[in-house]
Amino acid sequence: MVAEKFVITVQNCPCRKLLGRSGTSLNSGEDDEFSWVACELGFGKGLFPELKIKHLIDRRRVAKSYMLALARGHAFSRALLYHLHGLPVALPASRPGVADILANLFRARLMIALRHANAWRRGWSEPLVETALYDAKRSGIELALEKISGLPSAEIN
Repeated sequence: MVAEKFVITVQNCPCRKLLGRSGTSLNSGEDDEFSWVACELGFGKGLFPELKIKHLIDRRRVAKSYMLALARGHAFSRALLYHLHGLPVALPASRPGVADILANLFRARLMIALRHANAWRRGWSEPLVETALYDAKRSGIELALEKISGLPSAEIN
């Protein structure tokens, strides 16, 4: 039922195809969109701390270049999702601290990556990390705003 509604939702709004990984894109959010559809159908969502998962991450996925591309893709996807669901999209006003960036980037889904991020971060000074991640996130949001401005109104919401 949810999957069928999700397919219809994506077919009726092709811009939703920009969510999720495709080719070399590190966009995300298709799972979040699936959750939005489930909630619209009356289903709930929740956090279940008793569930445990071990997420094995390849060394290449904690490289600086990958992490910056991931931050950009995540910011793009989050901005597009917000727009599609009537939430405000804005560029960040100031550069947040490293902890803020990582917390927002990985949320609960990639907490294990925080351990790897510490190892990755050792090679950079903290101001450089903050600047690079902030700039990647801002770039993703700017790209989303550009895509949003070019969408026909029928594809929005």
